[in-house]
This record gives sequence, structure tokens and C-alpha cells, in this order.
Amino acid sequence: MKILIADDSAVIRAQLSDILTTAGFQVSAAVDGIEAWNALRDGEFRLAVIDWVMPGMDGVDVCARLAKRNKGNSTYVIVLTSRNRPDEMAQAFELGASDYVTKPFSEVELLARVRAGKRIVEL
Repeated sequence: MKILIADDSAVIRAQLSDILTTAGFQVSAAVDGIEAWNALRDGEFRLAVIDWVMPGMDGVDVCARLAKRNKGNSTYVIVLTSRNRPDEMAQAFELGASDYVTKPFSEVELLARVRAGKRIVEL
């Protein structure tokens, strides 16, 4: 399955790419929110891991645009964030995020959430 990762940190993108490629995913990367939106808007990716805070457009704005466009959000988006307050997480979900993983992230948790998202997308 193809998965889009979006993070403005080259280090985080490399980590995500290594983890997900090793797990058998075909990974494409975006360096900011605008590039992520451009990659996601045509529906090529059904699964994405997107950083919340990025230049141009943040990850939650990308989720909101996807939700508005899809009217049911056919893209499963996991928001990667250092934010962990309940009100912030509720905001992300309200705007269209499917799940979230907090930074610093655990490889085991990230893979579990990505695999759960894959199962949901494939239903």
C-alpha cells in the first residue's frame, strides 16, 4: 500500500520512511503542508502520516481540506505531533484527522496505528 508522509524535518522524514518501507509500505514524502495537500487532493493516497506543524499549511489544515473535499474523508490521516492536550487532539479530530501519534514517537506504536489505518481503509 502507498503511504504519504509529510514533515518539514528531514530527520523525521527519513525515520518515517525507513520504518514504513521496512514494514512493506511504498512511501512518498512531502516537505510541507502545501506539498502534502497537492499529493493528497487527487486521491492517490488512502493513508498518510502528516506532521501538525509545517510551513505553508499545517497538517490539521490539510485534514480539514481533505474532509471538506471528500465529505467522508476517504484518506486515513494520522497526525504526528508534539501537542498532546485533549482539547488540541479533539480539534484535530473535529477537523478531519483519523488518528494521531505524539512526538517523540515509538516505532511500535506508529506501526500499530498505521496498520490499523490500513485495515480500516481496506474495509
